[in-house]
Amino acid sequence: MTSAGSSTSTTDGGRLVQSFIHAGRVDAFIISVAPVLIDAGHCLFGELTQDVPLRLDSATTVGGFAQLRYTVGQ
Repeated sequence: MTSAGSSTSTTDGGRLVQSFIHAGRVDAFIISVAPVLIDAGHCLFGELTQDVPLRLDSATTVGGFAQLRYTVGQ
């Protein structure tokens, strides 16, 4: 993507994001949290082979959602 002149891209969907994480191609996450509690669910990014350290850069509210911005650590 950088060869095509793009420095930022957005991916959505657990398995697609998981493949980018495994390839080491994710440098930041923006995660929106809805104000709803549910009784069951799935891991946000599926099973990972190792922990991914994250640094919280900001937390804001957007239209009733919490928007969390993280940078991937080393």
